Amino acid sequence: MQYVSYFELIKHSYLKTHTAGRVLEFKNRGIGYITKGSAEFLFKGNIISADVGDLIYIPSGTRYYSVWQGNPEIEFYEIKFDLMSDYAYFDYGFQVQRGYPSGVFERMMSYLKEKPLSAMAELYSLLSDIYGRMNKDESLGFSDIAPAIDYIEGSFCERISIPELAKMCRMSTSLFFRRFKEITGTTPIAYKHNILIQHALHLLKDTELSVDEISDRLGFSSGNYFRRVFTKITKKTPRECR
Repeated sequence: MQYVSYFELIKHSYLKTHTAGRVLEFKNRGIGYITKGSAEFLFKGNIISADVGDLIYIPSGTRYYSVWQGNPEIEFYEIKFDLMSDYAYFDYGFQVQRGYPSGVFERMMSYLKEKPLSAMAELYSLLSDIYGRMNKDESLGFSDIAPAIDYIEGSFCERISIPELAKMCRMSTSLFFRRFKEITGTTPIAYKHNILIQHALHLLKDTELSVDEISDRLGFSSGNYFRRVFTKITKKTPRECR
């Protein structure tokens, strides 16, 4: 049996807009549940949308960024938890469960202060249910492109060509490009751009650097090119996001 070693439940509320996430690794496993508003998650080269009633599962070690919108309010539950074994259920990746029932979150919150063991029982029930519903990460070929992924995520400001990435993975350029898109669902360039924009959102939120300074820091060839890539991914300009 897998035991929960850490558990925290928070109910968040914001007006109109909110940005959040971990450019660095998300240390705990996490579950989000939206009760008002909507969110877009920038994760591994893709944008994943979630709406009211959707449950978001975030495994430990996940790097993502999120942009939230409310009309006018944003409200969601956040659960942080760990299991005794770091390797338990390790094969479940970041994903969204659509239209998940809200009752377990409401009960857990009501029990939290007066009946903590009842809150834990609800958590075990939730985990048992969602691990039964969710899809395992079937990226069996992920190791094939792991050197390229590691390089992009660790050296995202550096310029590198697709042939160089292919060489890291000991593949021809055409085979690498095809395998990368099969496994990640996107192209190497789009994947890199998404990682860059995750970091750009962090810099816009937490620093006073100008848009052009952020563009330079992230290695874009010009501020205009950075703005085009940013707007394509987020559907907003850097100034609007800030």
